[in-house]
Amino acid sequence: MSSPAIYCTCGGMKQLSKNEEKMRIGQFLMGLNESYLAIRGQIMLMQPLPTVKKAYSLLCEEEKQRGLVEHKVTE
Repeated sequence: MSSPAIYCTCGGMKQLSKNEEKMRIGQFLMGLNESYLAIRGQIMLMQPLPTVKKAYSLLCEEEKQRGLVEHKVTE
């Protein structure tokens, strides 16, 4: 037997969700290698903070750019 769904009408769940997302993005960024120091700082300065999904996307773009630069340098 399942318990009935409880609906929040005060907005508290929305704030709780925002706080949890901030905590997740902080943990994600702090867990990055030191080579990502610059992009980590840029992301942390973004207002509002991006989601973890968006931050990951930005990091993927950074890696692509690094790959292109390294490839051009080694040619």
